[in-house]
Amino acid sequence: DSARLHGLIFAARAGRAASGVAYDPKVTAFCDEAGLPVHLLRVDVDALYKEVFEVKVDQARVQKVVARAQNGLTWLRKTLEQ
Repeated sequence: DSARLHGLIFAARAGRAASGVAYDPKVTAFCDEAGLPVHLLRVDVDALYKEVFEVKVDQARVQKVVARAQNGLTWLRKTLEQ
């Protein structure tokens, strides 16, 4: 489990259970897009514990996020090469 965006990205990419803490809109947006649970700053510890051990990562949704990121990198590479 991670409160930080990059921890959530790594966990989702690795297929590990994860849930975010909405300290920043980017965390909420990533969790929504990747299909991960997200909590307000007041965390329900029991729900969080259950999610860490029982929630399965939706790899299809994570792959869509990965593909979007790859498309951005491809665009950046082509733009910089021009």
